[in-house]
Amino acid sequence: MKNIAIIGGGPTAVYTLAALVGSKTPIGVVIFEKCSEIGSGMPYSSDTATPSMMSNIAGFEIPPVLTPLRDWLADLDRKSLADMRLTADDIDARTYYGRLVLGRYFQAQLSQMVSRARGAGHQIELCRRTEVTDVLIKRNGISICWASPLAEGDDLFDEVVIATGHSWTRRPKDDATDTNLVPLWPIKDVHAIAGDYIGVLGTSLSGIDAVVAIAELHGDFVEDQNGMRWALRPGHSLPRIAMLSRKGLLPEADYYYPFPLPELNSLTEDRVLEESQQGQAGLFDRIFSLLIKDLRSVIDNGGPVLHDDMSVDSFVQTYFLSRMDTDPFEYARSNLAEARAGHANRTPCPWRVSILKAHEVFEMAAPYLNEADLDVLKSKLGSVFADNYSSVPHPSIERMLALHDMGVLEVIALGDEYNVENTSHGIKVSNGGFSHNFDALIDARGQRPLGINELGFAGLVIDKTVKEMGQGAGVHLTPLVPTTGYIQCVALPILLARRPFVQGLASCAKLGAGAGQSILERVSKG
Repeated sequence: MKNIAIIGGGPTAVYTLAALVGSKTPIGVVIFEKCSEIGSGMPYSSDTATPSMMSNIAGFEIPPVLTPLRDWLADLDRKSLADMRLTADDIDARTYYGRLVLGRYFQAQLSQMVSRARGAGHQIELCRRTEVTDVLIKRNGISICWASPLAEGDDLFDEVVIATGHSWTRRPKDDATDTNLVPLWPIKDVHAIAGDYIGVLGTSLSGIDAVVAIAELHGDFVEDQNGMRWALRPGHSLPRIAMLSRKGLLPEADYYYPFPLPELNSLTEDRVLEESQQGQAGLFDRIFSLLIKDLRSVIDNGGPVLHDDMSVDSFVQTYFLSRMDTDPFEYARSNLAEARAGHANRTPCPWRVSILKAHEVFEMAAPYLNEADLDVLKSKLGSVFADNYSSVPHPSIERMLALHDMGVLEVIALGDEYNVENTSHGIKVSNGGFSHNFDALIDARGQRPLGINELGFAGLVIDKTVKEMGQGAGVHLTPLVPTTGYIQCVALPILLARRPFVQGLASCAKLGAGAGQSILERVSKG
């Protein structure tokens, strides 16, 4: 029987196991998860999220494990739904659910899958509160060293899948913001903040999560016929909160789009493959020109003004231009109204949908680009794609507007150059044009790319080159010591360096399926 270890017990591990239990030959699988919950993953765990924290993926976009999310919710009784702050009327394919709802879903799917797999002869073991402390390369396999509250040990495996998720540890020492920042997770650290003026680095959904976590300590968001408002509890006072980002923009509200996304006229995956056969030189420029061509064919008076020979820099500047010249809350209010109308009428915004599809094509193209062009994709064009696909649920925008209307929330544009430093009274943020002194500063920026050595496994000594496993798959790690074992890495932070858009549950599903299929191919060969 093949013995397989999965390090990390989040959605990627769940999708990996879903592929593995399809084996006709009995296999043994052990999932190691350092937290108390297994299946949910860090963003959707009750250890890190609160009931008010929203996910930014619609129900219909979540790849089903055994049962689609909507069907799973429809089968629950009224009390179970109420425990998740839901009613039967809330269940819809396009609903954006709270993070804890998704966590419950993945936990339930994992439990059901394990039961079925054991009935089919597979040996499945779930190790909660068990941290993998090292990965050692042996000639006859891969040794996993682990520690739990009650014991520690090591076990030998034929196959190892590294499926660790987000890492919210401090940033490198050379980071300009290496100060006494408060990480967003675990959320208890945010709840423990005291002060009259609190800063939040990041204005994406994670930044909104931080603001909501603070606001709900002192009041409640109430929805009535006049919309969303925030009500202060007696005896409480809410500190002023500033959200900070380079551009000083709030994310756009979720817009209506068809699913699956329609193909673009010129920028297609087949066309990228054709262009890649002409070599890396000029590849990015060629496919970028296809993007501009497709966008120009669908943009109306409400979209950015484009021209054929524009550069990446001018495109990025044009994309953000109208928002940069508008108060972020004024724009958020009008954009929310536009997004609501689109959903009500089921009318997509053609140019936004085209950018959303283009990001998928560029994600596919990334491995074919040279390092210089990949850097342009990540540092420049990637900002447009990230803004486009990071649109947030409408309640998230409503909450920000409600707090702003109360006079307690602002957004500050940092610019490209700014300083963050510790002071005797807190943290000072300045850029030459302004200076703000915060009692505390929360780091709610996105996941940064990690290297293999940052996983904390000293014994995982591998060749610097990795074997790409194809589109949508992880990477094979090649140990420097001869071994009969195999190691795959599907950890999103590790893959980010080369694949800037690998993220979210859709990527988890692809990576998990790819890892599982790779193992099954070796199982079938004996």
